[in-house]
Amino acid sequence: MIEKVGGLSSLSRAKLTLNLQYLMKTNRITSVDLARGIGVSAELIGKLKNGSLNNPSLRVLIGISQYFDISLDDLAFTDMPLVKFDQNIKKRITYIPVINWDKIKDWNKEAAERHITVNKDLGKQTFALELDHDYGTFQKGSFIFIDTGLKPKNNDYVLVVNNENAMFHVKKLIIDDAYYLQSIITDINNVVKYIESKNEIYGVLVGYQKTEFLKG
Repeated sequence: MIEKVGGLSSLSRAKLTLNLQYLMKTNRITSVDLARGIGVSAELIGKLKNGSLNNPSLRVLIGISQYFDISLDDLAFTDMPLVKFDQNIKKRITYIPVINWDKIKDWNKEAAERHITVNKDLGKQTFALELDHDYGTFQKGSFIFIDTGLKPKNNDYVLVVNNENAMFHVKKLIIDDAYYLQSIITDINNVVKYIESKNEIYGVLVGYQKTEFLKG
């Protein structure tokens, strides 16, 4: 009789360990690389790799399978080293630093305390913000991605800093005879002229994610 722990049999856990070792070695991926890629600790990956983690969560297993672009069945049940499983990572999961609103100005000067993973390539000048209230269609608790290197265009959502109080806000940029900033918060919807002495466009919103992917 095969013992089952945490939804995986002891045999499947053994295969999972060997397969993870095989995938990481074949693709030259370190525990830190994989941990950052799926948003967990390197210690957890180390335990999974050496077989000392008996009950890996489904979220972690899904994250690993997505990272290596394979199925869960292959990860847990295929004898990859025996069949010489041909697997090279076709895509990388990008991890973006999550910055506190009060540290936006110096976001690239210090190491971020946490990251969020995304399935597309975003520039190196990009960081994430967790919304503390609803911004129109952007829901509280979700994440927006800000690229500080892009030049804003008409109808872009932009991150604006008020030079008088150093507060940051998300606005919609309207370019007509001049630059205008439109509130995107429901029931406010006001439009003001953009004046450089009062405001600064800090970055352009280039992505939106409703939930944090595989929070550690």
